[in-house]
Amino acid sequence: MAATAQGPGPRAIPGPVANQGTTTTAQLTDAMQRYLNRDLLLRMIPTLVYAEFALRSPLPSKSGSRTMRLFRFDSPSITAVQKVPVSGAAPPLPNEGVAMGPAKYRQLKLEYVDVDLDQYIQTIAITDVADAVTLFDLISQANLQNAEDAALHCDTLTQLELAMSTGTVGNVNYALKNYIYANNKGSYAAIWNTNGAKDPTLILTATDILDGATALKVNKAPKINGNYVMCAPPQVVRDIMAGTSTNTTWLNASQYSAVQQLFNGEVGKIWGVRVVEHNNAYQSAATPPGADPLTNYNATGVVFSAFMFGRQAYGLPSLNALGSPYAPQVVVVQGADKSDPANQIRAMVSWKAFWAAKILQPKWIVHIFTQSGSNAM
Repeated sequence: MAATAQGPGPRAIPGPVANQGTTTTAQLTDAMQRYLNRDLLLRMIPTLVYAEFALRSPLPSKSGSRTMRLFRFDSPSITAVQKVPVSGAAPPLPNEGVAMGPAKYRQLKLEYVDVDLDQYIQTIAITDVADAVTLFDLISQANLQNAEDAALHCDTLTQLELAMSTGTVGNVNYALKNYIYANNKGSYAAIWNTNGAKDPTLILTATDILDGATALKVNKAPKINGNYVMCAPPQVVRDIMAGTSTNTTWLNASQYSAVQQLFNGEVGKIWGVRVVEHNNAYQSAATPPGADPLTNYNATGVVFSAFMFGRQAYGLPSLNALGSPYAPQVVVVQGADKSDPANQIRAMVSWKAFWAAKILQPKWIVHIFTQSGSNAM
């Protein structure tokens, strides 16, 4: 029998397909990338205050020295004042109309403080590749970073100078500072509390501040715009504010009745002392600052230092030509040279300053040692 043509057979029905569904970013992982936001986040920048209260003394160029000598004349005295009798006086006192002998003359005397200036430098180097591919203007950021580092460097070294507690450097005897141990304690060891344990009874009181102001008055410390100033970290300022319910002498800066320029960080006033808050604290543990405050600094120490002072208690001399830490000289070097012929270092951004921090009159400084009722460290 001859074959006959057959039509198409029955169509196959597909079964269920596995793993099909909505497309998500999981299927597009290789094509996904992070979006880099060019708006920079805020950083932890400290409040720095010590430069505002220092005597700033410029050292002129071509002065022939890197040491500055600052002078002051003798304090007032009545020991050379003579009463001139009408008649019958025995030498060397004069009679009326007779010149007084040289032995009774008042002499002019000079005291001085020598300050040795040092140079400080910081450099940030930026490669050509980093400058070419980065999202940000690295040279501008390097300038900003240098400026902030210079300010922190100035503030820290000034604080270390104020913290010096023993020894004589030149003709400055650091032991002549006034010392107060919180809550009328008698020693650093009492504030350290034997083993560094926190104790709510070892915190600064209003009476401590009054005692500090009294010591400055007794030592004839000149005031700063009519008041003394105390610089303290937030933990110590917190203790002062926490006691305002029982101490009506505290006045918030926002409540000043007289219009006056507030200091940077100023939070209030008590017993004629304007309290300025900063967060570059000096902390110590079993060993007080002594003659080497940098070595004895302890970031977790429970003892805080606060400083109260009058005008010209310390100074920041600087060499004009090389800048000061609050106005450092900025140097930006760009371009190839023999040491970098391929210009692989796109730019070098530096700051430098020639300066020093120095206590000028230790009797016009009150060094306060205290714990804090705050658990913040």
